[in-house]
Amino acid sequence: MASAFGATAGRAAERRRPSKLLSGGVRVVKWDSVKWENVSEDAGPQVQPCVLSSDDEGFYLYYDTPGDIIEVNKVVDVRIGVVPSLKDGRMLASLKTMAPEDTVAERVVCISLTNAKQRLSSVDLVDIYLILYSGDDARSLQKDIFHLMADPLHASPSVLTLLHKQYSYLMLSNAGKEEISVQDLASIFVEGQDDKVLYSLEALKLKPKNAGSDMKKSDLTFEQFYALYSHMCTRPEMVDVIRAVSGVKNVTLAASDFYDLLTDEKFHYDPRRNFILFPKQTRAETDALLEKYCQGKVKASQMSVAGLTRFLLSDDNLVVENNWYHLCDDMNHPLAHYFINSSHNTYLTGHQLSSKSQAQMYRIALLAGCRCLELDCWPDTENGEPEPYITHGMTMCTKIPFRDCIEAIAQTAFITSDFPVILSFENHCTTNILQEKMARYCRDIFGDLLLANPISGYPLEKNQQLPPPSMLKRKILIKNKKRAGPEPRKPSIVGLEERVTDTGDGEDDDDGKKAEERDGDDAAESTDCPQPEAMNTGAAVKDVDVVNTQLSSIVNYVQPVQFKTFYDAMERAHFFEMSSFSEDKGLNWVRDNPVEFVQYNINQMCRIYPRGTRVESGNYQPQAFWNCGAQMVALNIQTIDSPMQLNIGRFALNSNCGYLLKPRCFTTPPMKFDPFGSVHNGIIPHELSIRIISGQYLCKKKCAVSVEVDIIGVPPDVCLRKLRTRPSKDGNSTNPRWDFEIIKKKRIIVPEMATIRIAAVDDRRDLLGVRFLPVHLVQPGYRHIPLLNRLGRPAGLASLFVHIQVKDFVSEEHAMWVDALVNPLNFLAQQREEALADLNAGDELPRDEDASQPSERAPPTLVQGASSPIPSITTKPPSPGLVKFKAIGHLAVVAARSSKPPNSTPNLDEPSLVGTGTGLTLPRSRSNHETDRVGQGVPQRPTVPTVSVEDLRSHRDYVKFQRKQTKESQDADKKHRQEMLSKQKQKDESIAHLTKKLERKSANLLSAKEKAIKKVKSSDVQFHAQHFENEVTKLRKVHQAEVQQLNTAFSTTQAAILAKHRTDQGKIRKRFAMEEERVMVKVMKALQTMHRTERKALYERELKEARENMVSSAEPSTSSEGGDRGWQRRVTVAAVVSKIQTLKGEHEDDFQNLEKVQERDLSMLVSDLKRQYDALCTEDATHGPRRTHTASMTERQFPDLSECLAPRHMREERRSSIPSSVMLTSGVGNLALGEELEPGPGDEIPGVSRSLSADTSTVQLLSSPAEASKRMLTGKRTVL
Repeated sequence: MASAFGATAGRAAERRRPSKLLSGGVRVVKWDSVKWENVSEDAGPQVQPCVLSSDDEGFYLYYDTPGDIIEVNKVVDVRIGVVPSLKDGRMLASLKTMAPEDTVAERVVCISLTNAKQRLSSVDLVDIYLILYSGDDARSLQKDIFHLMADPLHASPSVLTLLHKQYSYLMLSNAGKEEISVQDLASIFVEGQDDKVLYSLEALKLKPKNAGSDMKKSDLTFEQFYALYSHMCTRPEMVDVIRAVSGVKNVTLAASDFYDLLTDEKFHYDPRRNFILFPKQTRAETDALLEKYCQGKVKASQMSVAGLTRFLLSDDNLVVENNWYHLCDDMNHPLAHYFINSSHNTYLTGHQLSSKSQAQMYRIALLAGCRCLELDCWPDTENGEPEPYITHGMTMCTKIPFRDCIEAIAQTAFITSDFPVILSFENHCTTNILQEKMARYCRDIFGDLLLANPISGYPLEKNQQLPPPSMLKRKILIKNKKRAGPEPRKPSIVGLEERVTDTGDGEDDDDGKKAEERDGDDAAESTDCPQPEAMNTGAAVKDVDVVNTQLSSIVNYVQPVQFKTFYDAMERAHFFEMSSFSEDKGLNWVRDNPVEFVQYNINQMCRIYPRGTRVESGNYQPQAFWNCGAQMVALNIQTIDSPMQLNIGRFALNSNCGYLLKPRCFTTPPMKFDPFGSVHNGIIPHELSIRIISGQYLCKKKCAVSVEVDIIGVPPDVCLRKLRTRPSKDGNSTNPRWDFEIIKKKRIIVPEMATIRIAAVDDRRDLLGVRFLPVHLVQPGYRHIPLLNRLGRPAGLASLFVHIQVKDFVSEEHAMWVDALVNPLNFLAQQREEALADLNAGDELPRDEDASQPSERAPPTLVQGASSPIPSITTKPPSPGLVKFKAIGHLAVVAARSSKPPNSTPNLDEPSLVGTGTGLTLPRSRSNHETDRVGQGVPQRPTVPTVSVEDLRSHRDYVKFQRKQTKESQDADKKHRQEMLSKQKQKDESIAHLTKKLERKSANLLSAKEKAIKKVKSSDVQFHAQHFENEVTKLRKVHQAEVQQLNTAFSTTQAAILAKHRTDQGKIRKRFAMEEERVMVKVMKALQTMHRTERKALYERELKEARENMVSSAEPSTSSEGGDRGWQRRVTVAAVVSKIQTLKGEHEDDFQNLEKVQERDLSMLVSDLKRQYDALCTEDATHGPRRTHTASMTERQFPDLSECLAPRHMREERRSSIPSSVMLTSGVGNLALGEELEPGPGDEIPGVSRSLSADTSTVQLLSSPAEASKRMLTGKRTVL
C-alpha cells in the first residue's frame, strides 16, 4: 500500500448521496402487493402502485405506504429481467398492458438482501421484486442503488453517523404515525429494558410522567435523540480525559487545553507525520471546532464534557481517515505490484462437494469488490450438442451453463470498480468444439471489455513489465492454457536444480483431483508436447490436452505455466507468465524460500488457492502469503470466517476497488525483503500502545462483554489470542468500562503489513462486533471505534472508546539523538542543565564516618619556614569512597578516589591511559606544581583511570557490535548449510529414484527372460539368456552414467556453495573490521570526554575553596588589636589572590597536556586499527579468509560445517593426517582404488562422500539420505 503519510485528496471525504430519482421518488408496484387470485378474463390483476424513495443520507429505501424498509447495507445485488414464474398466461398479459412498449422482464427489478451471519451466498438471500412502468426507470433505479451500494465509507462510519442512521430508521418505521412507542426506542438501544428508556425520557423532560408508554413523534428531534443516547450511556471517563489533558481537576476544557489535545503528540497529533506536509491545526481551526460542538451552551473559550464527547464521536475524530477509503493508491505501477482481491470456486454457494452452483455468485463477488474469479469449465454431452458448463467436477455439486456465468460477469464487472477483472479458467473441456464455443462466448458477450490483444507499449517480451491497472480499466483478462510450439524433449532425469510443484506425484490435490488435473496453471507450459516421464512418476498418465487456437488467442498477460524453480523463472524473465500454488505448497515456499518468493512476486504474479481438504469451504490465513507479496490469494467468499473478515477489512481501503498497492519492500528488488527478518533497510518500525477505556451499546441484551485485540502481520509482529480484557461487571453491555492497557507492542517491524483486530465477544465467545485497522493508517489519541459485523457493515451502535499511542520506533541508544534532531533547543537546554548539575555534584562528596565537626572548612595552617604567617590553601580531606559522574554516550565511568592520607607520597610511575589497541601504555609525567602541592599537604589529584583495550571491548557498544558480527556470520553459516543439505537431499533422492528404476527394469527383463525361455527350444535357451544378460549390462551402464552425471553436477554445486561461503565470510570480516574502527574510536572519545569532565570538576572545586578562603580572610576582626589584624588581613587576601591566579595557570597547562596526550592516544589507536585491517585484506588476498590475530575478530567455530567451511590452512593440516592411500572422492572420473586425488572443493563434505568399487563399476551409496543428513548436522566425516 502507498505510504500512510503521502498526499491525500483532502482532510475529510464525503459520503455518496442519493440521486434525484431516488430523492424525488419513483413509481413502482410491489410484486407481493399484486392480487393474482380471482383474476377475471376481462380485468387484469389488481395493481396498487407506490413510490420508492431514499432518505437524505442514502441509508434506507422506503415506500410511501406502510411496508418494509430496505437497508442499503444489506443489498448485495440488483437484477433486471428476473421474473417469477406465472402459472396463468392471463396474468402475464395483464402486466404487459401496464407498459406495452417494454417487455415485463425489462421492467422487473429484483433486489437481493442478505441476513446471513456465517455465509454470503445466493441461497441465503431474500429477493424483493418491483415492477416499474418503463424499462428506463428500471435501469435508472438499478444504477442508483448500485451507486449507494458502492459507497466506500460504509466501512468507516463515525458513531455520530450511526446515530443519524438509527434516527432515520426510527422516523421511517413510524411514518404516518403521530406517536412513537417506548418499545421502538428500546429496540434501538437496549431490548427488554423499557423502564430504563422511560426513566431517561422523563429525566430529559421529553415525556411527562404518567403520560402513557408513547411519546409524540414531533417532539423527538435528532438533538433530543442524541441526548437520550447520552443519558442512557453515561460517560464518566470523559471527565478523566479532560483532567488528563488540562492537568487540573476541571469539568471543562479551556481553549488552550483543547488546542493541546489536537496538537500535542501525547494525545491526538500523529508524530509520524511530516510537519511540512501535514501542519498542525491552527488556533482558528481549533476555535471553529469549539464553536461547532459547544453549540453556545458554554463559553466560547471552553468546551464542556458534552461538547468533548460529541467531538470524539464525530467524523472529525475517526480512527482511520476517510480519505484512505477512497481511491488513494497510485494505480500506474505494474500489475504485479498490487494485492488483488480474489475468490476460489466462485460459483459455489456452500459446501465444496454437495452445494449448489449459481451464476449469481459471480455478481455478488464482483459487487463486493472481487477482481479475480474462478470458472471450472467441464463438458456436458447429456443434452445432445456438447456445451461447456461450470461445476465442481467429480462431485455432487450442480452445474450451470458457461454462457450464463459470462453474462453475469459482463453485467456487473465494472460497477464497483473500473479496474481489470481476471477470469481464471480451470479448463477441462478438451475438444475443439467446446473451446471454440468458450472463446466465441467471451468475444460476443464481453465485446470491447475483453482484452484480446496486448496493449501498445507492453508487448509479450522478455523483461517487459506488466501494464498498470490504470491502462487496463474496464478490461477483462483471461487466464487459460496458452497454445505454444513444441519444445525439445527433456531427459527424464530429475535435475538437481529443479523442484517441480503439482507434477502429478500421485497424491490427491485440492478438491480431490489429481495434481495434473488441477488448474490450467499447474499443467505443463506447452500442452502440445507430452511431459517427461520423470514428471509423472507414480501417477496415471494424463491425456494430452490441446488448446484451441481461438481460445489461446485471447490469453495474453496472465499465461499460466508450470512452476519449476525461482531461478528458472528469473532466467526466463517472462513477466506475463504466472503460476498457481496450493495452500500447502505455497506455505512450503514461504517457509523454505521466503526471500526468493518475494523477489519472484515483484515482476510476476501468482495465485494461491485452498487445499482440497477444506470441503466445508473454510478459509486459510491469507496474511502468510501477503507477507511474501503473493498477488491473488483466493478465498471462499461464501464463508465469512475470520480470514475472510481480514480480507474484507483490508480491501475496503482504496475505494474497495480490489487492488491495493504493495509496500515498497515488495516492489523494490534491491531490498530483498525477508518476512521472517527482524531488521529491514528502508522500513521504519512503529511502536504501538492501545488502552481499552470503555464500550457503548455492545449488545442489546444483558451479558458480560470482553474485548480481544490481535495483531496480524509478518511473523515477528504477530500477536494472536493473547490480549483480552476481563468480562464486564454485572453483565453490563451498555456502557462497560475497563480502562485497561491491553496491548503495548514495543516494535512493529513492518507497519504497512500489520493489521489490528479489535473484537467484542460475549460470555459465550459469540462475536458482537469486530474491526480491522491498518497499523500504518491508525490515528493516535482518544478515538471511538465503531464495530462492524462479519460482512464489514456497521453493527448497530456498538463502539469502543480507546486511547491509542503510535509513533516511529527509536531504539534506546538513538533516542537521545532523535530528540536532539526533533527539538534541538530543548535538547541543548537540557544538556546545559545536566552539565551544571554534574559540575555541582562535586560538592556532594561522601564524608568520613568519624567526621563530625560542625565547620565545613578546616582552619588555615601555616607553612613551615615562612617569614610571615601566610596560610596555605587547604581543602577538606577526601574521604574514602567513589566519585560518580554522569554517563556520556552510554558509558558509565567511575573514578577511584585515593584513600591515602593527604601527606602520603603518590606513585609517580602509575600509568594514566592505554592509548592503542596493541597494549602500549602512555605514563603520565608529573608537573612541578604537583610536587609542591604534596609538600604543602594538598592531596594529589586523582589520575585518569587506566583503560586497556579489553576495557574498550567490554563496553556495551562494542559488545553489541560483536554480537551483530557473530549473528551475521552464523546466519551465513546456516544459510549455506541448509543449501548444502538441500542439494545433497535432492541428489540422494535422484539416485534412489534411478536405483528403483534400474531394479524395476531389471526385474521386468528377468521376468521376460523366464517367459521367453519357457517358450523357446532348449537349443536357443543359451542364446536368449545371453541376450538378456547383455540387456541388463546395458541398463547398468546407463545407470552408472546417469549416477556419474549426478555426482559431477553435485560436486560442481558443492564447490560453488563453498566458494560462496568463503566469499561471504570474507566480506563479513572485512566489513566488521572497518566498523570496528568506528566503534573503538567512539568508545575512546567517550572515555576521553569523561576524563576531561572529571579533571574540570576537580579544578572547579579547588577554585571554589580558594575563593571561600579569600572571603574568610577578608572578614573584619572584633579584636582590640585592629591595626595589626587589618594589616594581616590585607596580606592574607593578597596571598590568596596570588594563589588563585597560580591555580588558573596550572589548570590551563594541565588541560593542554591532557588534550595532547588524548589526541596522541586516539591517533595511535586509529593507526593500529587501520594497520590491522590492511593486514587482514592482504592475508585474505594471499591465502583466502582466515581468522586474524586480533581479538576483535570473533573466535568462532563451525560446529555444523567444521569440515567443509573451515579455513584453507586448517583443512590442509587435516589432510596431512590422512594416509595417502585413502582416496578422496568427489564424484569425478573413474579412479582406481588407492589413487591419490588433488584436494578439491567439497572433499570433506560430511555424509555426501561417494566411492567407486574396485571390483565393479557400479556406484554404491555409502549412506542413506537420512544418515547423510544426520552426519551433516553432527559434523562427522565419511571417508573411504
